[in-house]
Amino acid sequence: MQDTIDLRNVERIPSLEQRNIFSWPRFLIESFLAIGGALAVTGLISLFHLYPQIPNISLVYLLLILLLASTFGRYAAVLASITSFLAFDYFLVPPLYTFTIARWEEWIALFVFLVTALLTSQLTEVMRQRTAQARRQERETRILYELLRYANTHERLEEPLNVVVFSTVHVFEPWGVGACAILLPDEQGTLSMMADTLSSHEPFTLSSDELVLVNTTMTQGHIQEKRSAPPPDIRDSEHHVNYYTNIGPVTILRFIPLQTDQHVFGVLCLRIQHPVSWFADVEHMEKDRSRPGSRVSFFWTYLEQVTSLIERALLRSAAA
Repeated sequence: MQDTIDLRNVERIPSLEQRNIFSWPRFLIESFLAIGGALAVTGLISLFHLYPQIPNISLVYLLLILLLASTFGRYAAVLASITSFLAFDYFLVPPLYTFTIARWEEWIALFVFLVTALLTSQLTEVMRQRTAQARRQERETRILYELLRYANTHERLEEPLNVVVFSTVHVFEPWGVGACAILLPDEQGTLSMMADTLSSHEPFTLSSDELVLVNTTMTQGHIQEKRSAPPPDIRDSEHHVNYYTNIGPVTILRFIPLQTDQHVFGVLCLRIQHPVSWFADVEHMEKDRSRPGSRVSFFWTYLEQVTSLIERALLRSAAA
């Protein structure tokens, strides 16, 4: 069915931001820049004998902390703050090359500097997060606009349905969505797959127990899930032991009711692997649905728009 739409137009719809994955190279780079930058500033101050000739020269460290906080985030900025505090004390405050401080005024100045540095890094991180949130909301708004604009250019029922399934995978792939299908009742009331993202060589098929979950979703109007692990490579039936050469990901089949005014007219099926934390559990998704700033709230907004779009397509098809 995908040949009824231009997939290049679907790819023009923005996708969600990629998940943040811990990276050892990035961690080491941030650590090196934070520690190396603080030591470099300390070396310059010592080389040009700027302390104690300029009592407030420690404020130069704040420029480094601001740069790291705005570029990398909280970890690099906090590490630079602590390193700056220790380096300034050890290399510049007499007695040198020891963490002992002779004058109590120096203690106060150092701790005021440390608190100022930590607060600066925290405030910069807050502003960074707010900027990222504003960009994310702008991206989400554009996703909905482009989806509705492109889907409404098609008249035949299967075309907007295909736009929905391919757009859903394209948009939510960073959250772990790998395939999507729409099931609608036919004239006899039997649910049938009207659109899916898999090719004819790999159809989106459902087993009998999965079809039971689909019908349960239709009748109860609640999300149903099925989680399945990959089959073992070797089965030892005699000893009832399964052997795996590689442990594959758990596949989640999530059946979501397409519902308006307490009326369920279809089911959206998602196949998910390696989901992000806020998209992995339906119970947590429901709890975070209306929480301000929740990442998952966009999914519910997207689902409302998709439901309305599919309902209008069905009404146009019935009128035609």
